[in-house]
Amino acid sequence: MTAKEFMMLILTLMLISQMDIRAAGLDGKRRVELSNILEPLQKPGILTESIQEDPGWYEATNRQALKDFITKYPESEEAYQAQVWLIFAQANTETSRDPSLKKQIRAERAHQLELIIANATNPGTLKIAKIHRVFDLFEAGNYAASEKQIDEILTHIKEYEEEEDKQYLKFTELMAIPPAELEPELRDMVVIEECYQHHPDKALVWAEELKNKFPTWETQSVNNAINLLKQGKSPYTSGF
Repeated sequence: MTAKEFMMLILTLMLISQMDIRAAGLDGKRRVELSNILEPLQKPGILTESIQEDPGWYEATNRQALKDFITKYPESEEAYQAQVWLIFAQANTETSRDPSLKKQIRAERAHQLELIIANATNPGTLKIAKIHRVFDLFEAGNYAASEKQIDEILTHIKEYEEEEDKQYLKFTELMAIPPAELEPELRDMVVIEECYQHHPDKALVWAEELKNKFPTWETQSVNNAINLLKQGKSPYTSGF
């Protein structure tokens, strides 16, 4: 390598290094900006005899701040994280009393989450998106697709139980589903979905597996479901 070629290599490496530093700086700026937006949105509600405060996601300006952030930084990792939190906030606030329209809205959000899953790389964001997609598909009445997503989660359940991403842990806290209880929650949902699909035999298998694997989890509810299913009855009003 000649001296000229060596100098060109050094200059190229320096340029790449500077670009990486600038990119890291922009990423850091986006993370701080998003953190400042999420903090008020993630504030839990308070309900006592003397105090009643709605959770932060009820505030329209907090949801709008997320929408503005997504528009400002499209297709960035932080935008995907903002999207999953926006969907979480909308699921609890922007809905409809019309059953058909409500299903359509949840189906659209499930599709949005599918796109996030296909493009995001942050493990915490992906886990939030997959869990929320289960519930959106369920509310949309797409029980088969919801079960398929549940199966994918259960295949990697240890990763969900051991995930340390702060946003993921905040999500499970606000959903009131501790990581250690995610598996029985999802298995119980499959029992409901199988009933809604008029599959009593499959529902019974899932219910008995749930009882055997988690004998102390919601024992009264699970035992009641098993007893009714054995009698050929559905423990859920929309079932068979």
